[in-house]
Amino acid sequence: MLRLSALPIAAFLSVFFVLIYICQLFPYLLNGSLMYLPAVAALTTIALLHHQHHKRNTYLFWLAILAFFASLTFRTIDQGICDTFALGSHFMWHLINGLMLYLIMRVFILNLPARQKSP
Repeated sequence: MLRLSALPIAAFLSVFFVLIYICQLFPYLLNGSLMYLPAVAALTTIALLHHQHHKRNTYLFWLAILAFFASLTFRTIDQGICDTFALGSHFMWHLINGLMLYLIMRVFILNLPARQKSP
């Protein structure tokens, strides 16, 4: 389990909320995908903490971030391609986000503390 003091947590939350505010100022930029910048920042911060604390399978967290960027790409281009590709690409946003969530949960589960046997 990661144990952090109050100051780094407060600093992270401050940056997170400032990013949310800034992203709300530009709702149409990147077809609305800019609002996911705080999520990318949070995922990157958690991945860095896992790496710094030598957690198992940290590479899966980095793969999850790459998957999130891929899904954001499909979300961003969706409106632009709907005229030429009737299905659009929004479904890829959801499918790849499912992969991202799987990878993140896998990292968390693999890093759970081992259970002790009952006497």
